[in-house]
Amino acid sequence: MKLHYLILLCSVFACAPEKEPDPVIIGNETPPPVLEMKSYEVTLHQGTNTLALRGDINPGSRKIILESPTSQSLIRDIATGVATFTTTTGVTSVTVGETRQVSGATPNDFRGNLEYTLAGNEGDSVTYTVEIFASPQTTGLPVIHVDTKGRAIPDKTNYVPCTVTVSDPNDPANDTEIVNTSDGIRLRGNSTMGYDKKPYRLKFDKKASMFGLGEAKSWVLLANYLDPTLLASTVAFELGNRFATRRTTKSFVNSATHVELFISGEYMGSYLFTEQVQVNEYRVNIDEKKDYFLELDSYYDETNKFKIAMFPGGTELPVNIQSPEDDRGAAALPAIRADMQLLVDYLTNNKRFDGPDARYADLIDMTSTVDFIMINEIVGNKELQHPKSTYMYKVLDGRWCFGPLWDFDWGFGYSGSGFSYFKDPTTFYFSSKTNFKGDPRAGNVFFTQFFLDAGFRAAYKARWNEMKPHFSTIDAFVGEMGDKLARSAAQNKKRWNGHYAQIDYSTEITGMKNYMTTRINYLDGVINAVAW
Repeated sequence: MKLHYLILLCSVFACAPEKEPDPVIIGNETPPPVLEMKSYEVTLHQGTNTLALRGDINPGSRKIILESPTSQSLIRDIATGVATFTTTTGVTSVTVGETRQVSGATPNDFRGNLEYTLAGNEGDSVTYTVEIFASPQTTGLPVIHVDTKGRAIPDKTNYVPCTVTVSDPNDPANDTEIVNTSDGIRLRGNSTMGYDKKPYRLKFDKKASMFGLGEAKSWVLLANYLDPTLLASTVAFELGNRFATRRTTKSFVNSATHVELFISGEYMGSYLFTEQVQVNEYRVNIDEKKDYFLELDSYYDETNKFKIAMFPGGTELPVNIQSPEDDRGAAALPAIRADMQLLVDYLTNNKRFDGPDARYADLIDMTSTVDFIMINEIVGNKELQHPKSTYMYKVLDGRWCFGPLWDFDWGFGYSGSGFSYFKDPTTFYFSSKTNFKGDPRAGNVFFTQFFLDAGFRAAYKARWNEMKPHFSTIDAFVGEMGDKLARSAAQNKKRWNGHYAQIDYSTEITGMKNYMTTRINYLDGVINAVAW
């Protein structure tokens, strides 16, 4: 009995959890003081109005949210705003970076998030992040303010004098102010000019650099009104740059700088700032007095222009002369027409590929032609079929080159109405199998001709396989840009809510990524097929 009792006692003590030792308290030691931000408010100015933003403080995540649900007007002192705040008594200093903060006195740049460090006497500290959703000026993108002094911008003929101010929270070197008294801003585009959100062209009195780009007078602000991702042109330009950096003959590709645009203090939306497509030493770098720069465009609206019949009684190719301009262009028109006629004749003559005489391939820069058609094919750009906004150039006595890339509203599987993009990624627009006679539009007829040549198809296939590792990751680029523009897209939607009300930006970004992946895989199969 005694033995059983001892065994039971041993079992109980063996199973009992080991007791934690009591904390040792030395002297009268007290816990460290609590370091907290108790209140936070910023007062900014929109014209004559005051915008008071009270911070929503979350002590657990140590985040302070500054948000204005309605305001989109220009905040002129956003880079020098002053916060008023209170903290717990244990806080001995508050800093942002290396700058000590005094409530109601220390200015800060509120174009992006801020980190406040609260320090105590014992060397302890906590950091609060101020996340700012106060206006389009806090999306992280550069801001362009075009001040016309309230004057309307009526058309695409007359420039309105203005002052252009650039504010870039990411690179102060881009900040600038340009006063224009003779030129300024006007509308631009054709069908896009009829939308509520307008595209614009800037023309400065003197050449100037913008965002570190080569000096020029003319620049463009694209509205991307139809494009729910705001990225169609940006993705095409990115492809253009990937192709251009991997060949010996470099050609100009537009830059893509996404900005928030204000006109006379009013927010106009998220825009793409880029170069005007023109002859310039930093753009299409040819001689503006004697070389040729042409636009194939069914609008056919330039002063100097002509049409080329591709087949007897068939569709004519509309050619607009961009350079030389004015009288020089008129004087050069017969020679330009003769050169274009020769190219078209070699392309459309039934014996064009099998004789010892000069051929179309002797008249073109093969690599730029292949690249130009291929990039437009990858993004499914239907503009070439009209054609619209399709550029080519030629140094006198040289070969025809195609480019720059431009105008992608009708790319990326656009169905022709609303925001219906990313449809039917498995269409091959230009190949030897394309039945252009079923679609007699001039661009469709013209570009299909190249693929009737086995030599061109071989060059196209080789270039595709060379470049595929460099463009097959374009979906990742779309995702990165989508993250970068998410805040801007939200502000843009707020500004044009009636138009974008049904758009979910992240869904559209996913749609573009999937479209590009599916399309590249599809084209890889057909281009590498035995016969195409």
